[in-house]
Formats: sequence, structure tokens, C-alpha cells
Amino acid sequence: MTTNPTILIVDDEPNGQKALESLLLGRGYTLIFASDGQEAYNQALTHMPDLILLDVMMPVMDGYEVCRRLRANPAVAEVPVLMITALDDPDSRLRGLEAGADDFITKPFNRSELRTRVQTIVRLNRYRRLFEQNAQLNWVIENSEDGYIHLDPNDHIDYMNPQARLYLEMVSQTDVPIPTKFYPLIRQQYTCVPEEAWQNWPLLSENHTANQRYLVRPETDGSPAFWLQVHVLHLPGQIDARQGCLVRLRDVTVVVTNQMDMRNFYSAVSHKLRTPLIYVVNGLELLSDFSAEVVHPKFTELLTIILRGGRQLHRAVNDVLNYGQVGALISQGEYLILSQLPDMIARIRQTLVVDDLVLHLPEALYESKVALPSHGVEILFWEILENARKFHPSQNPQIEIRVSQSAPGNILFQISDDGGHLTPEQVANAWIPYFQGEKNFTGQIPGMGLGLSTVATLVWGVGGNARIYNRTHVAGVVVELMIPER
Repeated sequence: MTTNPTILIVDDEPNGQKALESLLLGRGYTLIFASDGQEAYNQALTHMPDLILLDVMMPVMDGYEVCRRLRANPAVAEVPVLMITALDDPDSRLRGLEAGADDFITKPFNRSELRTRVQTIVRLNRYRRLFEQNAQLNWVIENSEDGYIHLDPNDHIDYMNPQARLYLEMVSQTDVPIPTKFYPLIRQQYTCVPEEAWQNWPLLSENHTANQRYLVRPETDGSPAFWLQVHVLHLPGQIDARQGCLVRLRDVTVVVTNQMDMRNFYSAVSHKLRTPLIYVVNGLELLSDFSAEVVHPKFTELLTIILRGGRQLHRAVNDVLNYGQVGALISQGEYLILSQLPDMIARIRQTLVVDDLVLHLPEALYESKVALPSHGVEILFWEILENARKFHPSQNPQIEIRVSQSAPGNILFQISDDGGHLTPEQVANAWIPYFQGEKNFTGQIPGMGLGLSTVATLVWGVGGNARIYNRTHVAGVVVELMIPER
């Protein structure tokens, strides 16, 4: 589609068309032509011109009738019409005005006058269309279910639509300026996750997935967790967010809730799947212990393969079932007392066969409670410790767990191992939750499994935060979980 103004020239005389064409050619207009009234009407509907130069005296359908039909059709009713007539009497002009003409020019016309009138009318029509488009856009934004916020280069809020004011609890301040910056404002009301994606706000990382930012209002006794997805939209002509930007806030709580509602299904099948799998794996392990003495070596080899598959299936089923129970765990309203942590870690360590694990838990924190039930905390440590063992070069990691009070009201868990380092992509994607995008629907990153997505959803859902980074100077990674106290 051309961006030049389009002018429809209507004249039943070829010489008349050529005369107008010669005046306007080469001045940035797209010119189209019609030789009679019906063709003029059809051309107007097809091309939606910015101006119609309409000869009055035409056979069959004269210019007055064409103008009346144009004004009767909402699609073209606003198109400006400049009537060109040899009649200069008041009655002819009155008849043209009644038909809907915007202006008149009398033959023989002054060339400069015609060009000036055409230029003025086209410019005014473009302004009119732009105003109408802006009005329509403003209506869409004002009534959008998404929140829209415009920020200046210093992160000050220039504009907020009603939905954004609702999300940021500023509904009562619609008629006053917003005397604050966006980032400090949201930090007062939400948890910004993943933490790494917000470090350079509002600039975007070169890693696309690291640009996925979320605001989470934690679960309370009276309401479930509330999730907003945050997109930074650069306006045309802007290089980056340092020139200002448009921020979109999208409520994804329903998506999360729908996923959490699946917990009923997981709860129903959990016992039926886990129990027989435990019997199968334990039975195969017993057979494996005795097989070397009583059966053929080939049978022992086959049994080893079956046992390996059974263990993998057991882990996979546990991952899926734990993953589906995240919503239920967040909303249980039960809390772990840290004095229960040593026994919990011991059970996980024995089950996963982790030989070298040290837990540092100060006695001063024994009576502290964290905002997750015992089973939820067990899932956190199970997933992290299993990853540490699974991805260690020899599946025999050295693991250290440190528990501290990082700040008033928050407990910090630091879990470090001596396995391999993660790639920048794995670090950036580690916490992407399962509910974002079809491509990452499961939250599964190559070599990472479902575990860290489960961990992130649990921790963020109670208002905590999570970090993962490579250890410096030595092999291994550190996972940090900050969970509020209760």
C-alpha cells in the first residue's frame, strides 16, 4: 500500500483528466481516474482516496448524484470532494453543498489556486484520519484488559491506562500526575522474577528468554498468588529503552491457576503410580543382588538394563507428580519448622545415595518457620540434590547446604556442589516457569529437567526468590533460595 496521498480525478472528457494530471503529476500524489459517475463511486470504494476532484457535468450520473451516494455510504462518507464546475451561479453552489461537496473551483481555474487547494485539503484529511486513528487507538488502550504504561528515559511514568492503575493500586489517582518511578513502585507491591532478568531494568538482555519478566504478588490467607507478565515494547524510532518505552502488563494468573487445578488429577494418580513403581524398583534391586551367583551372566546384564530403566521411570514419575502438586503445596497454609530440616535432608540423601553432604544450620534458627509446608521444602531439596548428583561427572557430588537469615523475615538456603558449570543459556532459562509459551511449556531445558521450574514456581508463589550461578575458580554451581519466614 502506497503512503502517498491518493487523488481520484473524475471527468468524462479525456482532455479534462489530462489537464488535471499535468497539474498534479510529480507532486507526491498517487493519481487514479474515472470517466463516469458509477466508475467514480466504485473507484472511491476500492481505493479510499484522500481527495476526489469531481466534475459536475457528466452524463447518466452527474457530480451531484455521485456526491450524494458517497455521503450516504459510511465507508467513504468522510472523503473530501472538490467539485469542478463551469457553473458559477449561487444555485449551483448551493446544490453542491446540499449534495455534500467540501469545496468548489470554477472552470477555467487558476493553476496555482488549484494546487494550493488540493494540498490544503489533502493535508487536512490526513490530519483528520490520523486523529480518528489515534482516537480509536486510545479507546482500545483505555479499555484493554492489559495494563499499558509509558515511561520516560528516566523511568518516570508518563501515562498509565486504567488497567495498569488497577494493577498498581492507583485507581483513585486518575486525575493527578504520578510522582514516582516505575521500578521502585512495583518493588513495593510485587516480587520481581526472575531476579536476573530485572537487574538491568529496563534494558533487555541479548538472551531472548532472559527478557521474560514477571511480577508476583504472593499467596495470602485471603487470596491466591497473582501473576503479571511484563513486556517492554520499544516505540518506532527508538533504539533502546533508554529513550523511553511502553510497558505492557498482562495478567497470567488464570493460566497458572488452570495448571494448578490439575493437582486433583495428580493427587488421584499419585498413589496408584508411585507405590507399584517402588515395588518394581526394589524388587529388581534385590534380584540384581542375587543374580550374579545363581543365574547366567547374560541374565544379569539384562536385569541391570531393566533396573536402570525402572529407576529412570521412577524418577520421571516423581518429577511429573511433584510438578503437578505445586499449586496445592503453595495453598496448604502449612509451614516447615527448620528443626525438621536435618532429618529431611538425611532421608533425601539416603534415597538419592549422596555420600558427601554437609548441612550447616545454626541452632538459633531451629524454631524458625518458612512459608512452605514440609513436603514442599522436601520437593525443593529433592529436585536440587538430584540434579547435583545426576549431572555430576561421576554422579558422586560433594554438596554443602548453608542456612542463614539473609534479612529480617527471610531465610536463605545456599546449596553448592562440585559438578560442572552451566552455560549462559541454561542459567538464563533455569527458572522459566512451566506456564510460559508453547515452546517452553514444560519449562524443560536440555540437561536440566523439570526440577528447577518446579522449584521456581514454589518459591515465587510464596513471595520468595531464587538464583543460580556458577562457582568461581572451582567447578560446580550454587543455588540460592530465599523463602519468607512465617
